[in-house]
Amino acid sequence: VRFRAELVRRKLDRVLFEAVTRQLDDHGLVVRTGTLVDATLLPSASVRCDREARWAGHRRRKPVHGYKAHVATDQEAGLIRGVEVTTANIHDAAM
Repeated sequence: VRFRAELVRRKLDRVLFEAVTRQLDDHGLVVRTGTLVDATLLPSASVRCDREARWAGHRRRKPVHGYKAHVATDQEAGLIRGVEVTTANIHDAAM
């Protein structure tokens, strides 16, 4: 968590991800046949101390306090092509 926070603080998280993606593309490791997008809830480590996290409710599941990872993967290879992390209360369709 500290490593990710430091990457975000220095604005290197996106740079690192794009560098890896570019290297995969340069080596022809990805054939883009389609993109699948999924949103995954990531619980916060602390409800009281994490002021950035938000609650996300669901009809059939227990509400989660945390974040949501919107992940786009290559349909054929299953490699991650894009990631956006938002607070948990952001609707999946917004991303």
